[in-house]
Amino acid sequence: MSTQSPPNTPWSLAGKTAIMTGGSRGIGQAIAIQLARKGLTKLAITYAANTEAAEATLQVCRGLGVEEAVAIQADALDSEFGPKVLFQVLERLDTKVVDILVNNAALADGSKALPIKDTTVDNFLQIMQANVFAPISLTTALLRHLPAYGGRIILSTDP
Repeated sequence: MSTQSPPNTPWSLAGKTAIMTGGSRGIGQAIAIQLARKGLTKLAITYAANTEAAEATLQVCRGLGVEEAVAIQADALDSEFGPKVLFQVLERLDTKVVDILVNNAALADGSKALPIKDTTVDNFLQIMQANVFAPISLTTALLRHLPAYGGRIILSTDP
């Protein structure tokens, strides 16, 4: 039994393009796979370091019918995260429009989550860059590439 939605049925994502940050594992991977099950046509995921995990996610998504899928290594600590990711997505997926953005990447290094008494300004700024400024950077870069009907932007955060 197929879990993929037929094209042009309610909730079908046929013909749509999505960016999934932090898409190589955990919730990001699960969302990427669910988008694929809904008939997504083009998918770009970002990942920090694990190329194998990113490629494994894309392989599953391709198996579910995604026609074009790319993995983009990106550092959410980079102040140019948004423009750099978007440039690669538009170029590698040969598109000018992105229908869906799921901002899910976060600073996953547990050593950054310190008790407040031990948190330094540098530590706090890294967390803010990765978990707040990087998603804002990508979202604002993407705005002029959303479809005329507006598209969808989703933000997933750690507790």
